[in-house]
Amino acid sequence: MKKKLIILSIILAVLALASWLTVRLIYSHKMPISLAGILSRFYNIKAGEVIEANNTYVVYLADYLRHYRALENFKQNFPETNTGDVSDLAWQAAVKELWVQNLAKNFDITVDKAEVEQYLGVSLSKEDLDKLELFAKENYKLSLESFKDKIVKANLLEVKVYQKLLENYNDKEGITKAQDAYAALEAGEDFLSVAQKYSTMPETAETSIWLKEEELLGFYEPIKEMEIGKFSKIVIVPQAYVIWKLENIVTDENSQKSLEIRSIVIDAKTMDDFFKQYFAITRLNKFY
Repeated sequence: MKKKLIILSIILAVLALASWLTVRLIYSHKMPISLAGILSRFYNIKAGEVIEANNTYVVYLADYLRHYRALENFKQNFPETNTGDVSDLAWQAAVKELWVQNLAKNFDITVDKAEVEQYLGVSLSKEDLDKLELFAKENYKLSLESFKDKIVKANLLEVKVYQKLLENYNDKEGITKAQDAYAALEAGEDFLSVAQKYSTMPETAETSIWLKEEELLGFYEPIKEMEIGKFSKIVIVPQAYVIWKLENIVTDENSQKSLEIRSIVIDAKTMDDFFKQYFAITRLNKFY
C-alpha cells in the first residue's frame, strides 16, 4: 500500500511539474500559437485582467489567442490592409468580447443555436454557406459549426447588446437630437426643414424608397400603423435613429400594396464608440 502511494505521489509530482513547465513555455512565447491555444484552454490559463473601478474580469489566453490567430491570418491573406499591431488589436478584441458578454449578463440577453441558424438561413444561400465554411477554416482554423458557435453567435450577441444600449438612452447626444427632431415635427414644422436641420443624411427626406407590405418587418414594422402624410415615432435601426414618413400607397392589379417612404436619419453612437469609451476608463493587466 505504501509503495502504491509513493508511486502515485511521484506520478502526481511529474504531472504537476509538466503542467508548470507547459505554462512557463506558453507564457515565455516558446510554444507554437496553435498548440498554445489548445493547451491554454485545457489548463484554463489567464492572459490578463480587465480592471474596472469596482470589478476585475479575467481575459483567458485561449480567447486572446483565438483573436490573435484570426488577425494574423487576415493580415497574411490581405497584406495590403493596414490593420495595425496584431497583438494590440487582439487584446482589444478579447476585451471587447468580454465586455459584451458582461453587458449581456446584466441585460439578461442570450443567443441560442436556433437564432444563429435562422440568421444564417435568412442571410446566406447554400453557396454562401460553403464560402463561409472555407473562410472559417482559412481565417480562424475552425469548422463551420465551431465558427457559428464562437463567432456568429458572438456577433449576434453584440448586435442585441448594442440595441439595448441605444434603447436605454446610453447615447445621450444622438437620442436628444432625434427627440428634438421629433418635437419639431409635432410642432408642425415641415418634414424637409426638420431633415435639413437635424438629419445626418438630409437626402433621405427628399428621395423616396418603395416597400412592399411583406417587407414591413423589423424596424420597418411601425410603418404598418401609419397613415399617408403622417410620421412615425423614433425607430432605432443599426447605428441610427429614424423617423419614417408615409408619402403614398399604391395598389397594383394583383391587390399588392407598395408604400412610398421618406425618412429623417440621425446617426447613433456606434458599438465601437461605446467600447472606446469603456476601454479608456479601464486598466489592462497583461500576463502574456
